[in-house]
Amino acid sequence: MDNLAKDLTSQFGKGFSRSNLFQVRLFYLKFPKIQTLSGKLSWSHYTEIIKANSDLEIGFYTKQCENKNWSVRELKRQMKSLLFHRIALSKDKKSVLEISKQVPTLSPQARGIAGRTRKNAFGKVT
Repeated sequence: MDNLAKDLTSQFGKGFSRSNLFQVRLFYLKFPKIQTLSGKLSWSHYTEIIKANSDLEIGFYTKQCENKNWSVRELKRQMKSLLFHRIALSKDKKSVLEISKQVPTLSPQARGIAGRTRKNAFGKVT
């Protein structure tokens, strides 16, 4: 894989790192038919979705992204909160979906800290 990455990079330029080639391969294995892809989702969406454990979970998150117009950030949040698993285990699936729409807010104490923290031009906290 290292040699392939080097060869493709020298021939075509950036975008063919070893890790990217692994993602492309996994993407192909999870979505072998191009007709199953959505034009609404970006490569970043798909690289997050293919991290899911099962084809059923991949299908769930793909459909949720399409239907709810999730950003990549929202997709990551929902996957981290195990939305798929919570719905699968819940008897009240509608309520779980409603709760999942709520964006977590910072506590007043955390907001105060975040408001007082600034970064200078070099990324250092002042």
